[in-house]
Amino acid sequence: MQKKNLTYQLLLLGMIFLLVIPVSGQEKIEQLKSELEHSPTSRKIEIYNELSAELRFSDREDALQYARNGLHLANNIKDTAKIALSQKNIGIIHFFTGEMDKAKKAYKKALDNYTRINHREGRADLNHNLGLLLKEQGKYEEAIKYYRQSLAFARKQNNKEGVATTLNNLGNLYNFIGEFDTALRYLQQSTAYYEKQNDEEELIDSYINLGDIYMGQDLIKDAFHYFNKALNLAKEKNDLYAKAICLNEIGMGHYHLEEYDFARSLLTESLNIRHQIDDKRGKMVCLINLGLILNKLEKYDKANEYYRKALKLEEDLDDKRLLANAYTGIGENLMMKGKVDKAINYFEQSTDIARNIGAKPEVRDNYEKFVMAYAKKENYERSKKYMEAFAAMDDSLRLENIEDELKEATREKSQSGWKWYYYIPGALVLVVLIVYILIAIKRRKT
Repeated sequence: MQKKNLTYQLLLLGMIFLLVIPVSGQEKIEQLKSELEHSPTSRKIEIYNELSAELRFSDREDALQYARNGLHLANNIKDTAKIALSQKNIGIIHFFTGEMDKAKKAYKKALDNYTRINHREGRADLNHNLGLLLKEQGKYEEAIKYYRQSLAFARKQNNKEGVATTLNNLGNLYNFIGEFDTALRYLQQSTAYYEKQNDEEELIDSYINLGDIYMGQDLIKDAFHYFNKALNLAKEKNDLYAKAICLNEIGMGHYHLEEYDFARSLLTESLNIRHQIDDKRGKMVCLINLGLILNKLEKYDKANEYYRKALKLEEDLDDKRLLANAYTGIGENLMMKGKVDKAINYFEQSTDIARNIGAKPEVRDNYEKFVMAYAKKENYERSKKYMEAFAAMDDSLRLENIEDELKEATREKSQSGWKWYYYIPGALVLVVLIVYILIAIKRRKT
């Protein structure tokens, strides 16, 4: 009987524990709201901005309104530092909703105000935010400049958390431009710091970025390891924004494994969340990726519908990298429908954009598409040139050194003196090209 009572008590405690965790954030919000009534103006501004920060991942409409309330009061008392803080938070909300021009305008105002009062920490924060915004717009060199300024200040102040945050975002940026070794080094440093501090919120972002690195190296199992760690933390924190990213990334992992139906279900779940939180950039990412999956499922009209929706969103986002990805998807869609010349036109547009912003992985992916397209046109000389360009670029984008935890898994392969898995993409392309050539020869004979 005592054993049963103990079991019942443990179950009850477990249920209470599970119920308490999600509400802790809500309790903080309610406490801040109750504090508003009796607080002086200066404290009210701080509370409004704290509420904005608490709600930015769950209720962006309220988060934006609270930041605006803070800005209104800060203007009334002419407190420049609090004006800048409110402007920064307004910019953050616009950034998350994909309104990049509004975000940039708010950030610039905040940066000007922090500069006017020589608020160095505020300036460093804004340099970081502007770097993140410019990265999303595909302005990578400009973004690196702002990140470097932020990193220099954090190091000068011995701000280890600031250093880790900037290294994390720099790592993500270097991943975008195909400098994977630099990206991995920065991400390992930032992740080590966050794990030491047990900073779960920042670890979510770090794990996602590390997963992206391994996904780009076709190490899907290792990518899943980090994406699932991030997803579990995002669920614990009720971070819908991060949860949607994780579902998208895991879905694309299953896409690469050719598990298209499961990938589609995960991407659809991610898209639904992004509709819920009004994440325009996230919606565009999901629509493009769903288009890729639908192409493989031979649902070409539905895929094209998603691409068109993605292009509509891009008008507000001005995200060149995503635009390049959309054009590649549309080109693949047209190629599969036999409209090869139109497909090549989209691949060319995508390649031009990717080259202009320095997105080497996207350039490489388009080279692979050109191989297939020109082979379909029986222009084997041109196809061969693109195959050579693809193989050279693919090789240059491979990591020189894999993390220690991967060495055991690859030891047997490396003992033979060559890394066979580096040559899989090129070998597949070569096989496809040979098949097309053989078919063409057979047609001529008949």
